[in-house]
Amino acid sequence: MKKQNYFNAKTIVYIALLVAMTMTISRLLSIKTPITKLTFGFITVGVSGYLLGPVGGMIVNALNDFIGAHLFPIGAYFPGFTLSATLSGLTYGLLLYRKKPWPKLGKLENKFILNINVALLVRVFISVTIIEIFYHLLLNTYWLTILQGKGMIALLAPRVVKYLFTIPINTIVLSLVITGISKLPNKLLDMEIQ
Repeated sequence: MKKQNYFNAKTIVYIALLVAMTMTISRLLSIKTPITKLTFGFITVGVSGYLLGPVGGMIVNALNDFIGAHLFPIGAYFPGFTLSATLSGLTYGLLLYRKKPWPKLGKLENKFILNINVALLVRVFISVTIIEIFYHLLLNTYWLTILQGKGMIALLAPRVVKYLFTIPINTIVLSLVITGISKLPNKLLDMEIQ
């Protein structure tokens, strides 16, 4: 594993591609309902954490939120959502970065479900659960109470149902994508942002 700095051309290209992919998937290919919005942007954010580590995941998701809020505004820009996005990228990077094995999951490294390494599945489940419950459900709902002036419980109740469904789906989808990416040649993946 080579340590890269922020201004390395390869790193900047990876970040730019992942930001563009995340923006396309999360802003343009989303499903909007009256209560919530369903998006697959978690895939590229999780991949950025897997490929670039915690700092890279933070940069990709923060840039995606900031640029996306200005290019495709839904309302006024609110930095709280960028904070939530940055924390999501950090969490994916801390828990999914590919070169850091977890000693407690060592027994699961050689076991597979649906062609997915069980240790990876556990790591993805933990990261998705933290992100969906703490950042998306609680923190983003708090930001909405500030913006809309409604009570937190009134906004929280309909959102809980969404996250009961998205946690297992996001876990399986992201695990399958990372399993596929992990089979790419190491020359493409040998980097981390310091």
